[in-house]
Amino acid sequence: VILELNYYCSRRGLYFKKTRDSISFGGPMVSGNVKKDIADAYERLACRIDPDKISVKMLVEECGISRQAFYYHFQDLIDVMFYIVDRDMESNISLCLQAADFPTSLIMFLNGILSYLPSMKKGLNSKYRADIESLMIRKTRQYMSVLLDEKSYGRFHSREEKDFFVEALSCCIIGYIIQNENEVSPDIDAFCRGLERMVRKHVD
Repeated sequence: VILELNYYCSRRGLYFKKTRDSISFGGPMVSGNVKKDIADAYERLACRIDPDKISVKMLVEECGISRQAFYYHFQDLIDVMFYIVDRDMESNISLCLQAADFPTSLIMFLNGILSYLPSMKKGLNSKYRADIESLMIRKTRQYMSVLLDEKSYGRFHSREEKDFFVEALSCCIIGYIIQNENEVSPDIDAFCRGLERMVRKHVD
């Protein structure tokens, strides 16, 4: 019965604790999506304290779930990082593709990444930095490919040429973001105007 109750609570993100004399369980569930709640809690903590100081214990207390619930959904804090990068960049892409023109969309995209970059600090300072950067480049490649098509910047001689150009742009964008991650206010507008001029020169 104890094991079944523990499993039930873990699956639903509920608090479970057994002592020699008693058993207690329960706990808040804000959205019903435990992975989202954990990621949101991590981002809240990252806004208040140095991400390097965030621990699983602090995270489950902030989220109001058990450690079992955390480890059911994520392997470790770096795994949370990958989830946040993928989720936030996907949301950012959807929003930016609604912009009226190429430079506006690109400015929105870069500002979006910069806004949640602080919460990625722990991952970017870890041995998984290359993996996180690779994920960011992959999501940027997805965004740039659609952007070039939708904003009529898609006059390429071949698919291979477009893929190479999108890859180069994506690496350039993420490289710029990472290089300026500690800048108070990097000149995003100037960088995006430069990228637009480069794209126009290539496809005209």
